Amino acid sequence: MSGIAQKVYAAVPCAAPWSVSYIHSEMQRLGSSTRDVRIVQGCLNSLKDAGLIQEASKGLFVRTQIKPNPAADSTPQEQPVTQQQIPAKQKPPRNPLAILNELAAKCKALQDEIELAALEIDEYVTAKDGDAAKLKQLQTLLKSLS
Repeated sequence: MSGIAQKVYAAVPCAAPWSVSYIHSEMQRLGSSTRDVRIVQGCLNSLKDAGLIQEASKGLFVRTQIKPNPAADSTPQEQPVTQQQIPAKQKPPRNPLAILNELAAKCKALQDEIELAALEIDEYVTAKDGDAAKLKQLQTLLKSLS
């Protein structure tokens, strides 16, 4: 499963079915950088085909209930776990420059998202200004006719 599909799966709820837009919003809340809803829709379709999620009704998705595997319960004798068998998972201390590098990358991604939003807003405002100018022109034309 791809990284994006894993993020989509993490955003799909277990209990109540959600629409694609809700799942996309949840992904953004969780910090995913996926901007296109069509990518989320494609991942949802592939997860549905794989049987990991279900489409409760048209456009509403929910996770598939996980059924316990009876073959896994009948495993042969389990060996007692000793202290030597469990590796200690200790993270080495992080380099301060690495931390700053990660933060800079996140800031750059956020800057890109802000720039994209500003461009979309500018296009929207420009389109609305053009519509307003056409409306005023139509009003003056109608006034001149009366």
